[in-house]
Amino acid sequence: MFFKKWSFVFGLLIFLGFVAVFLYKQNPTQGAEVVFLDIGQGNAALFSDGYTNILYDGGPSKSKLSEKLSKHLPVFNRKIDLLVLSHPDKDHIEGAVELLRHFPVHFVLLNDNVSDTPVYEELQKAIDEAKNKGAVLLYPKSGQEFSVGNFKIVTLWPDRSMKASLSNSSSVVLKIYYGKNSVLLSGDLPKEVEKYLAYKEGRALKSDIVLAGHHGSKTSTSKSWIGFANPDFVVISAGKGNSYGHPHMQTLKILEKFKIKVLRTDKQGDIKFKLTGEEVYFEASL
Repeated sequence: MFFKKWSFVFGLLIFLGFVAVFLYKQNPTQGAEVVFLDIGQGNAALFSDGYTNILYDGGPSKSKLSEKLSKHLPVFNRKIDLLVLSHPDKDHIEGAVELLRHFPVHFVLLNDNVSDTPVYEELQKAIDEAKNKGAVLLYPKSGQEFSVGNFKIVTLWPDRSMKASLSNSSSVVLKIYYGKNSVLLSGDLPKEVEKYLAYKEGRALKSDIVLAGHHGSKTSTSKSWIGFANPDFVVISAGKGNSYGHPHMQTLKILEKFKIKVLRTDKQGDIKFKLTGEEVYFEASL
């Protein structure tokens, strides 16, 4: 009798778990979160609505990313539905190597720019291993739109093959939408390409949140880029006391001129926003 009672309770809990996941999938008004992870001198941004998990970049540390994901991924949903790797620099991809080996990953999106570094070779091996487990490799194309759960992804760059390009110029630029909310991410994209996209896209760049390019370097975050994006918040992902001097004072002055709220991982740690589909709320620095 005792065994039957607890079997029933356990079965009921499993059923309720499936119901909760189903409701998350069907009802985007439950809200979502985006957390810009304090990953050191690199980028990693996690989007989650409890059902769908998207990661943009993997940061420079294998152990640090796993630690952060263990903290921020939903307890009963440890998969990554979409992993985006903006470009093949170490500070954006190294953490993804262990991620691909230890977390279920459904789709990997990266450009065709290549690197002769050991970490890039290790990444390619990890991607091949993930593909053998069912992961699907995607290549971005400007103008491409697709949905992952309740998130809509719009690709703004690249618009051509990046094999012969400099690594930073190849950075995958995305707008990720949750309802009417949007977040603009651009890796280490330099000002020259920012200005081209600002001319091409104009007000279509408008976003609630912008991740500053190249960790706040003076080589990114042009006036035209920020002007057309016109965000409420700019997040700068940089390591505390980094040797590059990121973020650069020139970048900070541009953001100050536009009177934009600036949040920095080197000062505030993990930076979390709540997305309702209508409004964006800065929830916490963790």
